[in-house]
Formats: sequence, structure tokens, C-alpha cells
Amino acid sequence: MLLNRIRLLKISLPVKLTLWYALFFACTCGAIFLLADIMLQRSLIARVDKVLFSEARKYMDLSDRRKINILQKMFEQEAYFAGQDQVFFRMLSSDGVVLAVSTSDDWKPAENEIDPARITITSTPVYKTVSLRGSGRARMISLAGSGGRIFQLGRSIKSYDSAVGIYRKTGGLGLLIIILTGSILSYIVLWKIIHRVEDVRQTAVAIKEDNLIQRVKTNNNMDEIDLLANAFNDMLNRIALLIDELKILSSNIAHDLRGPIVRVRGVAEMAAVGRLDEKEWQESAGVIVEECDRLDKLISTMLEITRTEAGITCFKKECIKMNLLITHAVELFSSPAEDKNIKINLCLPEGDVVFIGDNSAVQRIVANLIDNALKYTHAGGNVKVSCEKTASAVRIIVSDTGVGISPQDIPHVFERFFRCEQSRTSEGTGLGLSLVQALVKAHNGHITVNSSPGAGSTFCVNLPV
Repeated sequence: MLLNRIRLLKISLPVKLTLWYALFFACTCGAIFLLADIMLQRSLIARVDKVLFSEARKYMDLSDRRKINILQKMFEQEAYFAGQDQVFFRMLSSDGVVLAVSTSDDWKPAENEIDPARITITSTPVYKTVSLRGSGRARMISLAGSGGRIFQLGRSIKSYDSAVGIYRKTGGLGLLIIILTGSILSYIVLWKIIHRVEDVRQTAVAIKEDNLIQRVKTNNNMDEIDLLANAFNDMLNRIALLIDELKILSSNIAHDLRGPIVRVRGVAEMAAVGRLDEKEWQESAGVIVEECDRLDKLISTMLEITRTEAGITCFKKECIKMNLLITHAVELFSSPAEDKNIKINLCLPEGDVVFIGDNSAVQRIVANLIDNALKYTHAGGNVKVSCEKTASAVRIIVSDTGVGISPQDIPHVFERFFRCEQSRTSEGTGLGLSLVQALVKAHNGHITVNSSPGAGSTFCVNLPV
């Protein structure tokens, strides 16, 4: 019931955690306190029993050598000097008849506590804690002696009970102070921790589409909260980067889609307002088909890049003979190369280079790189295509003697729709290298580029085996 009420309380998390901690700490300390109390009482009783047994043996030896009337006087004297409320003596016959006893009203309730029938000559001592008439308790021992006599000795344990009482009061007060102090300290610590988590929440609430500069402050302690804050800040950085890329992508898409749409609209308007003969109608239809094909290729390439980067596309695991694949790709582009008077040099190792991957994807990687090299290499230039295998990867290298890439453009060549200054007058969508990079990464590889303006470019693809 208490636990359910704590759960239902509409209070802050530090307070709830503090209540849970205080409850757990109180139960634990209470159990330890109770265990210590039991052990203390047992230890004190064991000490009393040891003293009682020693004294009882001494008096039993005396009773064997003394007459009953002398024992009676001895019991009364011992009780008088020790205090009648502190000690009790009694000697019984085997049938329970009192032979000698120290008289005291305080010990009347204890006289019938021990049943003589339970004690025999061969039995062990019988100990029992009894209540006195006045106040307090006493510990009694009943011991069987020779001749069937039973000797009983009792001592008050009021002083021991007082010591236990003092321990309980002092321990209880100390336990209460410890619980209160621990609860206060735990609340302070928990408040500091939750306050740092609250900073993360407030930062998340403060973030809007036009406000991505908010970051969670860290203490550089590298504890769990700092790690959480750093992870949250890294996520914000990635979100900001993605939004910036999305804005650039949207702008590029709008720019690249606008051209074909404008041309299609222009041709359609001419056909609508003018009188065209059959040849002009065919030319207009051809322009529309050409622009539609361009739009279809643009959209298909964008979708393919997106699906590849998102891991949606399932790539096959095939045994690819790289020498044969690259040779077929070079043969495919030999005719366009001859038209531009560009020589393609093929450099392959003597043995077969085998790679396990998607044959169609690797074909597109090689084809796009060769097409890109031919596109930006002037007439009379050279394109070199080579392949080699290392201990850990298959390496495809495509180099050209084309226009090259400026250093400031190299970091952006694999971005979608990015086109260098030298390539803005050439046909293309700016998606070829983006697709190549996406396909290479899908095979757990990486691609690099080395280039300088006027000195050509070299693209190197590393596919791990």
C-alpha cells in the first residue's frame, strides 16, 4: 500500500527517489539494528548464565556438607548482603519440597516458574528468564545435585536490561539521525543529477527548426550524464547537418527539375498556339520524350541512392571476375572514347581477381567512373583503368588527363547535385559520383580522389575481400 502511494504521488523525481532510498535504507538499518540487539541480548544472557552456573556449582558443593538449618541461614545472609531484590536461593528435595529458601516478596512470582519434575540428577542445568514482582527481570538456574536435591539460584538482570535500553535509545536516535542525514544528502546528489538531465530536456524543448544552435552544457567529467549530453549534442549536430543538406538538396532538385519542365512547357505552348506541320510535331514530341527521359533518369538515380544509403536495397553475394567485368566495361565505352579521340588504357593483373559482391552494382561503379573520366577529358587525352588485389581489398583505379578538380571542390565531389565549375557546361545531373560512393559503402568499401586543376583526376575504389 505504501509503495503504491509513493508511485501515485505527484512529486518530483528526486523526492521520489529519496523516499525510495530512505525506505530501503531505513529497512536495512532497522534489520541490522534488530540483529545487533538480538546478538547483544544473547551475549549478555550467556555471560549471566556462565556466572550463575559457576556460583550454583559452588553452592551445591556447600549444600552437600551443610545441614538444612545452616543452609537456610546462609541463604538469608547471602541475600541480605547482595540485596534481596538482586539474588534468590532455594533448595528443593527430589519431590519438590522446599528445604531452604531466601525470603523476598520480589521473588514470589519466580518460585513456581521451574517445575522440579523437569530436573533429574543426570540432566543439564535449566535456565529461565522470569519476571519479578517489583520491576525488571531475573535469570534463574536449576541444577540437580547428589541425593536428588535441586538447587535454584536467581540473579536480577535489571542492570543488563538497563544497558540494552540505553543501547536501544542511543542506537534508535543514531539510526534516525543517519536516515535523515542520508536522505538529505541523497536528495542533494539526486537533485544535481536530475538537474543535469533536466538541462537536456530543456535543450530539447528549446530546439526548433530555425534554432538548432542550442547545445547541452557539460562539466567535462566524462561521467554517465556527460556521456548522455555529448551523445545528445552529437545527435543535434547530425540533425543540423542533415537539415542543411536537405535544404541544399531541395534547392538543387528544384534547379535541376525546373530546366526540363520549362523546356517541356515551352514546347507544349508552341504546339498549343502555333500551327505546326508533321515534322515540327515530331520534333516537339521528341524534345518532350527526351526531357521526360532525363527527368526519369534523375528521379530513378535519386531513389537508388536513397535506397542504397538507407540499406533498403538487397545486394547479391556473387563471385565476380573483376578482369572480365572491367574488360567488358572498357569495351562498352570504347566507341564513345574513339568519337572523342580519347585513348583508354587497360591495366589488369595476369591472374584472375575475384571479388564477392553484387555484380550489377560493381558494374555500375566501374561504368560511372569511366563515363565520368571520358566526360571531363579533352580530345587527345588518356584514361587509364586498372585493377589490383591486396591482402585485404580489391582496388579499382580510374585516372584521366582531364580538366581536374580544384582543391576546394574535392571535399564536395561526392555530394548530390554538386558540380564543379569546370563541369557546369557539360551534360549531367551531378548524381553519378554520389551513386558510386553509395554503392561502394554498401559493400563496406571506400573511395578516394586525387586531383588538381589541369592535371587530371584519379579515383581509387577499395572493396574489402
